[in-house]
Amino acid sequence: MTALTQRLAGDRVAQIILGLSALFGLAYLFHDFGLAAPYPGNVVIKAAGIILLAAFALQQKHPVLALGLFLGSLGDIFLALEPTQLAAGIGAFGLGHLVYIYLFARIRLTHGDRAGWSRIAALALAAYGVVILSWLQPYFGELQIPASIYNGIIMVMAVLALRLPWLEPCSSCCLTACWPSACSRSNGRGPAGWSGSAIISARPGSRLV
Repeated sequence: MTALTQRLAGDRVAQIILGLSALFGLAYLFHDFGLAAPYPGNVVIKAAGIILLAAFALQQKHPVLALGLFLGSLGDIFLALEPTQLAAGIGAFGLGHLVYIYLFARIRLTHGDRAGWSRIAALALAAYGVVILSWLQPYFGELQIPASIYNGIIMVMAVLALRLPWLEPCSSCCLTACWPSACSRSNGRGPAGWSGSAIISARPGSRLV
């Protein structure tokens, strides 16, 4: 057993929080199969899982991580509102990723980083980010400035994650960074298509973080 699982084994409150978070996450999966709860219940289901993870982080005495998770859940809420508050969602997700950047930088200063292939991978990912960001520029529309800043923040976070001394945040942040280009191809062109792709690209990666 890891130190975390040993700690959780005797912590009933933490078990309840994580169990409820998992249940809300499972309930949200039905959204993608046309079984979404009616509004505003869908907003609650979408955000509750991450809010509970933020509560777990607070309970485990990680307030900065809790702040990042809470900002992510706030972004989920803004995107699920009717009408969608896209600009506010960008802002909330962007601030959340800035929190993760701070955490990753602090981890690197404390524990060091990986050398070798991770440096090459970080450079390759940074170059990929520049190319993708340039490619998406014509499709950002009126959100060009905030969307560009937001995607730049994602790439910085992903590059930092690649240099961390363990793999889990690296894989999740690379997913976060690479998702926009794939989603942009499948969701159409223009601001409407982008709003359904690059913004939601934050969600899978940040939830894994």
